[in-house]
Amino acid sequence: MYVLKLDAESIGVITVGPPRRIWAKFAQELELACATSGQSEEEAERSLADFTSTMWPLAKISLVAVRPNHQGQGHGTRLMRFTLDLLRRDNVDFIYGQYDAGRFDLAHFYSGLGFRNCAPGANLAISGTALVLEGRPDEAFFAFERSAGG
Repeated sequence: MYVLKLDAESIGVITVGPPRRIWAKFAQELELACATSGQSEEEAERSLADFTSTMWPLAKISLVAVRPNHQGQGHGTRLMRFTLDLLRRDNVDFIYGQYDAGRFDLAHFYSGLGFRNCAPGANLAISGTALVLEGRPDEAFFAFERSAGG
């Protein structure tokens, strides 16, 4: 979590981290696979290691918020750019989040920062993996994928 301060007042916040929804989904699938396939503990650990190496360059932006009296002044953009720069330096290749599908201002905000917006309710495929996040009718995903060249 990063906090933006102006004259010692907290005016904005952004939270970013591992995608819990994906980790939870994987844990369920791994447990089921071990139970139904008779996979050994060693095979399960190898599967987990493979998954972890796939997930390492993935981050989810969970929250971007700016106090109402400071909105429209570029503070949200500043928070996002700061966070995106950190993630790029950490070699994070795929960054995503979701927002209320009725918030057209947020669709414009994220696309202006280089994110691809998905249609409301659309699924989000995580590039380079077999993972797909199921969309909900009232939300839309936004995603950024760094190209192989950087």
